[in-house]
Amino acid sequence: MGDCYKICNKKYSTFDPKRTFCKKGCDSEEEDLQKCKTEDCASKCIKAELGDDNQQLGGWSKFFARAPTDPTECLNACYFGCNNRADGDDDD
Repeated sequence: MGDCYKICNKKYSTFDPKRTFCKKGCDSEEEDLQKCKTEDCASKCIKAELGDDNQQLGGWSKFFARAPTDPTECLNACYFGCNNRADGDDDD
C-alpha cells in the first residue's frame, strides 16, 4: 500500500466516505498540485449536469453524479490526498 493511502487510512475511518475521496486525491494523475486540487478534486466533488456541453441532460441529472451532497468535506479530503501523494506510490 502506498504511503498516501496509509495516511488517508489513518486520518479517516474505514466507513467514512471522505476516505475514498482522500484516496482519489492520492491517485490524481495531475503532476501539478494546484491542478490536482482545482481540476481533479473539483470534478470528483462538485456535482455537474450530465452530458457533454452541447447536450446537457438538465439539472435533475446532477443527482446521478457520484459526488456527495456537500462538496466541502469531499474537497478537503481530496486536497489532503493531493498534498500527501508522492512519486512511486502504488495503489494497492
